[in-house]
Amino acid sequence: MLKSHLFSLLGVSLIVNLIWFAVIGWPARILYQQWQTLGDIGKGDELVAVGVLGATLAVGILSAPLSAYTMAVMIRLALRISRYGQRSPLGLRSAMGELWVPLAVTMRLTVLFILMGFTLFAVLMVGLFVVIALSLAMDPKQAVLLGTFGLGSILIAIVFLFQWLMWPVTFLIADERGNFAAAFSGGISLARQHRRLSLSLVTVYFVLATVGSLLLYVGQIVTTPVAMMALAIGYLQMTGGQRFLRS
Repeated sequence: MLKSHLFSLLGVSLIVNLIWFAVIGWPARILYQQWQTLGDIGKGDELVAVGVLGATLAVGILSAPLSAYTMAVMIRLALRISRYGQRSPLGLRSAMGELWVPLAVTMRLTVLFILMGFTLFAVLMVGLFVVIALSLAMDPKQAVLLGTFGLGSILIAIVFLFQWLMWPVTFLIADERGNFAAAFSGGISLARQHRRLSLSLVTVYFVLATVGSLLLYVGQIVTTPVAMMALAIGYLQMTGGQRFLRS
């Protein structure tokens, strides 16, 4: 199935990754370089700093909804191919129809991403306060080492937990199965009910995502559709491929 639809999957993946890179990836790289040179800005150049700050905020605000959109596109395309077992090659023009994602889907995924981001940020802030408290009670170097190791381990565990519990939620949202609350609770229930399958799929996704990241944007173009097809097939096994009533 993957082989017969590989051209369309790669084509759509290329399009959405180019959109993400043009709006988020490339500007973020430029802004990172600008932040490094802000220390050399002299008096009278405050407007430059304000401009960099404003552009950074704009990119930050756009990152969640655009990431939600790109994920929704790939999920919906993978489900379209795998749900009905379509073996005849899907044309690129037909596959590009999935670029039109309902606004409600994008907004619900955006809310989900923001909630996860705030959770990680809150854990990071608590961890920093713990490190500061430890540095006052023991040797600062040991406190930093212990705090960094502990905080890093906790963050990795939370990220894995998110991947395990939240990927069915993203599929339910992209598949338009109920409102946000129904998709959230239903996705977590699916992950817990099909624990072994869900963990196996998360492991495959993690490996493919890591390989894609190591190969930069070119790798993500290839590994993303492969990972989404694996998750889509698992999702249909977990749900029986049947649609819930939309809310």
